[in-house]
Amino acid sequence: MIRAFETLAAKANEANKPNENDYFGEDGLLYCGKCNEVKQCKVTMLEKTYTMPIMCACDKAEKAALEKYRWKERIEDMKEQAFSDGALKNCTFETDDSKGRLVSKKARQYAEEFDPAKSKWLLMYGDCGTGKSFLAACICNAVIERGFSARFTSISEIESELWAAADKGTVYNSLKKYDLLVIDDLFAERETEYMMEIVYNVVNARYNCRKPTIITANISVADLVDSPNANKKRIFSRIAELVEPWKISGKDRRLVKLKQTLLGQKSSK
Repeated sequence: MIRAFETLAAKANEANKPNENDYFGEDGLLYCGKCNEVKQCKVTMLEKTYTMPIMCACDKAEKAALEKYRWKERIEDMKEQAFSDGALKNCTFETDDSKGRLVSKKARQYAEEFDPAKSKWLLMYGDCGTGKSFLAACICNAVIERGFSARFTSISEIESELWAAADKGTVYNSLKKYDLLVIDDLFAERETEYMMEIVYNVVNARYNCRKPTIITANISVADLVDSPNANKKRIFSRIAELVEPWKISGKDRRLVKLKQTLLGQKSSK
C-alpha cells in the first residue's frame, strides 16, 4: 500500500511541475507565482510524510474555465444532432417576441421543470403560423441546455430514415433514447396506410418508453377526436391518456411579417 501511494505521489508531482514564476516558501512547499497560494500539501501515512500537489486559485479558475468550455461544446454538439434545420437552434425564450403570452410562460415553466420521468406529453395545436414550432423548439433548446438529450423531428424526416435503413426497428428504437422528442407538424403527411402506420409506430415507441413527447399539429383536438380517418383516431387514442393539449392562438405570424415587409418597401418608395 505504501509503495502504491509513493508511486501515486510521484506521478502526481510529475504531472504538476512548477511554472516559471512559482516559488518555494519557508515551509518548503510550492507556491503559485501569480496568486501566491500554496500548490502543495503534506500527507502523512504510516508515519511517513509525502508532498502532494493541490490546486491554487489560478488552477481552480483554469479548471472551471475548461469545464465551462467543454460543457458549451457538448451542448452545441447536442443541438447539432437535435435539429436537422440549423435555424431552429436559434429559437430561444429570449428571442420570443410574445413573452407576455400565457402559453409562452407555460412553455418556459415546462422547460425549467422538465423531468424525463415525470413531465407530460404536450399537444400544441392551432392554425398555421401561430408559433407552435417556435415554442416547441424553444423548449427543446432549453432542455438541451440543462443537459438532457432531445430531438426535434417530423414524420417525413423519420420516413426518410426508415427508407434508407436496413433494419427499420433500429430507427424506431433510436427514438426511445431521447429524454424529449418533438414531433413537428404531425398529420401534415399523406394519409396513406403506410404513412399512418409510421405515425403510429413512432407514437407507440414513445408511449412504451413513457418519455415526454411534444407534438405540434395544424388541427384542433375536435378534428382528431371526430376524424373520419380511423388511423388518426387510433393514434390519438394511444396518446390521449398522456397528452396535455395546448391551443396556440393568434394570427399567422409569417403572413404578418410579410405584410410589414411589403408595407415597409411601399413606404420607402
